[in-house]
Amino acid sequence: MALNTDFQSHINCCSHAGVAKQRAEPSMTVTAALGNPIEKLTPDNAVLLLIDHQIGPLWELEFSGVRQRVADLARVARGRGVPTIITAMDPEELGWIIPELTIVQPDAPIVVRSVVNAWDEPTVRGNIEATGRPKLVIAGSATEVGVVLCALAAAEAGYDVYAPVDAS
Repeated sequence: MALNTDFQSHINCCSHAGVAKQRAEPSMTVTAALGNPIEKLTPDNAVLLLIDHQIGPLWELEFSGVRQRVADLARVARGRGVPTIITAMDPEELGWIIPELTIVQPDAPIVVRSVVNAWDEPTVRGNIEATGRPKLVIAGSATEVGVVLCALAAAEAGYDVYAPVDAS
């Protein structure tokens, strides 16, 4: 998984496949209205936020795939120079960040939060804003809460938000 046009190409491919299927049915018409052109996701305009990839919630064998995919995402981000912020919530109870992640991102700041929504943690938001990058890629261990709440808040603050769910 790469944080460049490969990612955007995958999204476009999936979107076009759905439109083509809909157009094949004679009774359906699909139209799209686009405003300004969308700036593609690139290593120069993105920042990666990894939320709560901790040992406790991800200990079971069934999560080994997620652990590997988030490590792969973090490895690609580091190799392409994408700033990465890692968060943890209640490490005494839920365990520390998975070692696969800290090995591939040894210099990424790890922010221990006390609030559910990572965007509400001033240090997290400050680290993201300090990059000056308009696109935020978010993956997290609790997609329904952690990723969604942060993504909605970041979008409201003006960021273009991407969520690679296979790393969540």
